[in-house]
Amino acid sequence: DYTTDINGTTITNKYTPGETSATVTKNWDDNNNQDGKRPTEIKVELYQDGKATGKTATLNESNNWSHTWTGLDEKAKGQQVKYTVEELTKVKGYTTHVDNNDIGNLIVTNKYTPEKPNKPIYPEKPKDKTPPTKPDHSNKVKPTPPDKPSKVDKADQSKDNKTKPENPLKELPKTGMKIITSWITWVFIGILGLYLILRKRFNS
Repeated sequence: DYTTDINGTTITNKYTPGETSATVTKNWDDNNNQDGKRPTEIKVELYQDGKATGKTATLNESNNWSHTWTGLDEKAKGQQVKYTVEELTKVKGYTTHVDNNDIGNLIVTNKYTPEKPNKPIYPEKPKDKTPPTKPDHSNKVKPTPPDKPSKVDKADQSKDNKTKPENPLKELPKTGMKIITSWITWVFIGILGLYLILRKRFNS
């Protein structure tokens, strides 16, 4: 823009370059920091027509992850200046996307990608799939059955069982029979004696 200054007969037109501002905002796409991986702050830099200006800003919770640069040249060599931002801090586990379409709200989005658990290591399968050889049974030695015990002849066995001992026991005396015989003898003697006495009396 030009301003006019009149001093007497001198008219001076003074040009004042237009100024603009640029605002950057940080956006986190990490489900409200679910894994606690979000850093406490990040740093960004302002670019003018694709070239770094050296103007940086630190974004954190205290400034609501936002910053505004003011007093920026609106044009350069009669052309509209394009301002963009780049993130200087590289955050592990996050991917960065920058939307530079609106100079009034340059948005830097960090999206979190959860780490995948390590895959378990399985032992390698053997490449050789040759089946195991079957055992050879052609030369297998059959066990000899045990000899059967010889049968004992029943007749011989019965004879053996009935064999009398070499020294058989003598018969035990029959005590009862001996006593009875003794009594009969004495009775007979008594009767005979009585008969002889009576006969003698009758004869006399």
